[in-house]
Amino acid sequence: MSQVLHLLAMARAADIDLTIDDFQTVADRTPYLADLKPSGRYYMVDLHRAGGIPALLKYLLAHTGVIDGTQLTVTGRTLAENVADAAELFLVGPDTTAAAAQDVVRPLANPIKRTGHIGILRGNLAPGSAVAKITGAEGVRFDGTARCFDDENSVYPALAAGEIKPGMVLIFRYQGPKGAPGMPEVQ
Repeated sequence: MSQVLHLLAMARAADIDLTIDDFQTVADRTPYLADLKPSGRYYMVDLHRAGGIPALLKYLLAHTGVIDGTQLTVTGRTLAENVADAAELFLVGPDTTAAAAQDVVRPLANPIKRTGHIGILRGNLAPGSAVAKITGAEGVRFDGTARCFDDENSVYPALAAGEIKPGMVLIFRYQGPKGAPGMPEVQ
């Protein structure tokens, strides 16, 4: 959430009309492609072994319109020039051995989830709105019981008492730039 608030503050300072709802709009059209921790199977080092961020950027440049490869970088070359020699994440053709075997990153046609990892919440749990970090394991909808806690440490007595059951959602309030600080990963 702190990243969203920082982006909103920067947009305000630059006199750019950006609202919290814009983040949901972007998340709704951004597929979840990388099967990385905390809910995925792989670590960042596994993405590095598959070609890393350069290979991912090269793939996105070739198959989407979301990144502008013509922009100059600190190298003095364009982004597209910087990644031109990067590994291919997905090989097509007769010789599709090692690189094609990677499954850290999924192709756009077969994402882990069709939407991104940010969800803007509204309603009785979030009267003014809230930002949820949704990884890949949660799916796209939840119906069930939610328990609210004011901080991470408050959950442990309820957990020890058996009050937390599988399938429940735990809400940690007051996390973010004025709370935790930041957004700790709770597992």
